[in-house]
Amino acid sequence: MSVRHLDREDLQRLRVKVEEGDLILVKKLSQLGLDTADMIQLIKEFDEMGVAIRFLDDGISTEGAMSKIVVMILSAVVQAERQQILERTNEGRLEAKAKGG
Repeated sequence: MSVRHLDREDLQRLRVKVEEGDLILVKKLSQLGLDTADMIQLIKEFDEMGVAIRFLDDGISTEGAMSKIVVMILSAVVQAERQQILERTNEGRLEAKAKGG
């Protein structure tokens, strides 16, 4: 499930279909939410429903209290990396534009 490519309607359907005890499989941590706040909200929401999330490529899940903390810390790191990439990309564009490119 990639939220960037996932229509929010699909996310709504997932919210309706999951039941207590279900496990949602997500390929990468970075694919769960639009940003850290979104990921934390989704993790919290599914946790309150009794639904766990496992991130296959990252080898982590929200099964257990410590795991939830690790997921939230890693989601903040992922968001910081995204922001850094965006900043570098914008700097490169501005530099290219200044050089006449």
